[in-house]
Amino acid sequence: MKKNTTQKKKPKTEKEIIVARYTLVGSIIIGLIGLLGTIITIYNGNLSNRESNKTQTPDLLGLSLTIAPTDQLVNPTIDVSKIDPETGYLIVYPDCQCEINVNAEQPILVRLMWGGKTAELAKQGSNLILYSLVIDGQEVLSLVKKEDPVFEVNPPLEGDPDNAWWMYWDYALKFQSGSETHHIQATRITLGNINNGWQEIPTGVKNLSEVQVKTFFSPFLKECEDGVDNDADGYIDFPNDAQCSTRSDPHEDK
Repeated sequence: MKKNTTQKKKPKTEKEIIVARYTLVGSIIIGLIGLLGTIITIYNGNLSNRESNKTQTPDLLGLSLTIAPTDQLVNPTIDVSKIDPETGYLIVYPDCQCEINVNAEQPILVRLMWGGKTAELAKQGSNLILYSLVIDGQEVLSLVKKEDPVFEVNPPLEGDPDNAWWMYWDYALKFQSGSETHHIQATRITLGNINNGWQEIPTGVKNLSEVQVKTFFSPFLKECEDGVDNDADGYIDFPNDAQCSTRSDPHEDK
């Protein structure tokens, strides 16, 4: 009869059991730390992408556009003297991101715009644009869109392309008093993919712009310095109006 040579497995000592437990717990903790590190890395990557998307503004007209906060205008103050030939009103562009000074007696024409390399592209793009206009906190509901694009050899605003076609939305108003600051804010959203001839603009691009209008009133100013197109010839004051030889000239239509 053969003896059973199989050795019985010796039971682990209490010390070995404790060491095994600590080893298992340590492995679990290391694994959890590694998983947590991976989650943090992924979160930081997504956060960086979101911040990058916030600061990158799509180029709407083939140019680098800047969207400034409403309390930080791009151009602190500019001199405007462009008059709309149809109405004789002073044209004000919220896209200028600027501050302008206007005589309270001068009617103004708030002009929103969309450009294209050709007339067809400008008109097609304008049909996929949603504009909203807010003046001193009140939304304007009566924007008037021009039916046909206008060709401009020189750009309406500095930095816009030369020899381009433009569609315009206008709103006429006249402030009732001087020594006030008025906030004119425009929001533009693309409702579809638009090809303006310079590049493709995707759906859902949002552009915010603002012009601050500071009105003044002085009955003692001469016509050649009062900020008004007194003779309705499309030019305001000296040196823009050829009828004014100096700022002290009393009349623009001499």
